[in-house]
Amino acid sequence: MIWAVVPSRTDGYVDHLLRSMEVSEPGSSQYCVVADNGLSRSFLARWPCTIVDTPSPFCFAAAINKAVCAIPPTADILIMNDDAAMTTNYWRMRAERLLQLREYLDYGLISFAINGGVGNPEQRQSLTTMDAPAVLEATKTLCFVAVLVRRTAWDVVGPMDERFTFYGLDDDDMCRRMHLAGWKCGVTQKIVVTHGMDGRPHSSSYLKYHSQAEADAMFHKNKQIYVDKWGGMPGQETLTVRTRGCVRHPYLSQCECPERVK
Repeated sequence: MIWAVVPSRTDGYVDHLLRSMEVSEPGSSQYCVVADNGLSRSFLARWPCTIVDTPSPFCFAAAINKAVCAIPPTADILIMNDDAAMTTNYWRMRAERLLQLREYLDYGLISFAINGGVGNPEQRQSLTTMDAPAVLEATKTLCFVAVLVRRTAWDVVGPMDERFTFYGLDDDDMCRRMHLAGWKCGVTQKIVVTHGMDGRPHSSSYLKYHSQAEADAMFHKNKQIYVDKWGGMPGQETLTVRTRGCVRHPYLSQCECPERVK
């Protein structure tokens, strides 16, 4: 069973995404949790999906973690950007079959192919996939545009790291933790999404509410968090594990454990 989790504050974006899910596979939008960061009341009344409030100020990792807490505890997870849209018929059925294939049971993260902007070219839609394997292992970080997370892998590596409170590199962090735990990360061309809204090829939500200069500044702040945690940028890391906060929940910004490290 796969549930999608989508942070959003823009009615038009998430409307477009949910409609595409329904067209591609009727009924699939009910298996979606939207992390609400300012959606209108009319949107909330319009869709049957589960809605959860996101912590303020907005943090992508915290929004994803809260949405995951609202889905069944054994469900696999599809992390989606709200400026993406499904184009493959019966996407959910195809994704569930993919996760069950024996040759890919060691993949913790699998990205759908992306028609639109994406930083990792390995994730782009390819038109020459007739004889290609269902999943190809990625050599670079997967950008979290439309990424399947195997529940058993999520349970092993833990939730997204909420210390990445700004923009970017939270997906690099999750990919690194997957690799350190022995899981592979890959891309499937069997399911395709579009990416980008309002004429922007990517990062539509951030750039709708923030200038490019503000987005760049937020990225550099998360870059410093990544370097502090791993000892270098992606591909240049020198550290393996660095834990802060609660020993049992090192990636959560808030928990109620008495042994939490101050």
